[in-house]
This record gives sequence, C-alpha cells and structure tokens, in this order.
Amino acid sequence: MTMKRVKEFKAHGCAVTSFAVHPTQPFVLSASRDQLIMLWNWEKGWVCIRTFTGHSARVNQVKFNPHDNNTFASASGDGTVKIWRIFSPTHFTSLNCEEGQRSVDYYPTGGDQQQQQHYMVSGSGWQLRPDNATARIWDLRTQTCIREIKGLNSYCEVGVIDCHPDRPAVLVTASGSCGVSLHDSTTYRCERTVHFGLGKVVCVAYVKGIRSLAIGHERGVAIMEID
Repeated sequence: MTMKRVKEFKAHGCAVTSFAVHPTQPFVLSASRDQLIMLWNWEKGWVCIRTFTGHSARVNQVKFNPHDNNTFASASGDGTVKIWRIFSPTHFTSLNCEEGQRSVDYYPTGGDQQQQQHYMVSGSGWQLRPDNATARIWDLRTQTCIREIKGLNSYCEVGVIDCHPDRPAVLVTASGSCGVSLHDSTTYRCERTVHFGLGKVVCVAYVKGIRSLAIGHERGVAIMEID
C-alpha cells in the first residue's frame, strides 16, 4: 500500500492536538492549543465551515457522539468538557471538573440506544502532583459526575470498547507509568492492567474491524487483542 499527501494547509495558530472524522458527512473536526475547534469540509476543498469558541485553555480532544453524529464533545485544560452541535458555534452543555481535562469518550451503559446517549467518561490532564489523575463518569441528563476512578498517575487517557451487542462495554484508562487498565463498565472494577514497556501512554483507540486496542506510547505502538 502506498500513501501520498493530498492536501496541506494552515489550520490553527498553535499546535493541532486532536482530529475527529464525521462518520457520514465530509467533515473533520480539529482542536488546538489556540483554544479553538474548527469544522472542515473536504468536499469543498477543505474550507473551514465553522469555528467553535468557548474554551479558555488548550483543547486536548474532540470526539463525535456515536449515537448522534450532529453533536460532539471536547475536553480542555480549562477544567471543562463541553458538548456542541455541529451547526452552532456555541456549546449547549458544560461539565465542570476540578482540573484540566485531557480526554473524553461517549459511554454506553446498557439499555436502549436512547438511554445510552446520556453518559460520558472524561480523563484529567497533567497534574502538579503524582497519583492524583481521575477518570469520571458523567450523567448528561443531570450534568453530574456519578463515579470517579482515582489513583491514576499524572494524567489520564480514557476510551470505551463497545464491541459486543450482548456484553457490557469495557472502560479503558491509561496514565503515566500505570499502564493500560480495563474496567468493567457496570461495577467499574479494574479487571486487567497491562504494561508494554514503551514509555508513557499518549493515546488509545479501539479498532473495531480487528477487535483490538491500539495504544500509542512515547516509544512505540502496541496492539492488544480484545476477546
């Protein structure tokens, strides 16, 4: 397989921190240290069709809602997770945390699809003290945190593995030197922790086609099969 660059353009005033590709429309979200989120249309020559403002610090991650593709979430160093509609430049929900947020994902908890839309998981960003990063589960209907997973090291990457229609999803946390942990999404109990010896974890992503978790580290990438 060969790959070639098809487009290069100036997107933000600072480093780009995150991308999210819309599952059905020709849209890409980009987030940056410049506190902005931008929506691009690749069918129109990668023109920016909307700029989202509202964060007061770097935006670390953006993620489309898998149950409602017209909405997305953003995690920021300003201590908030915000939820947006792609057709409006302002957020309609803001979840306030005690520290900067590094990562976010939508979180199925069982039940029908309408019920599953109401939960989210976020992970805190770089901390001043070790062993105090936190993953939080949010009820979006009440905009409250319903569960915390504490004791993580320095920062927290979070992700959700929803690979089987008859089994609960798996919550993934990864932080500093603590490795990658898989948690039961009902009890929140840690079922397994794996260390790959590749340095700090910088990102996690579930690859549904091969039922595997891709884990980016400082010194390499690990692929972990999920059974």
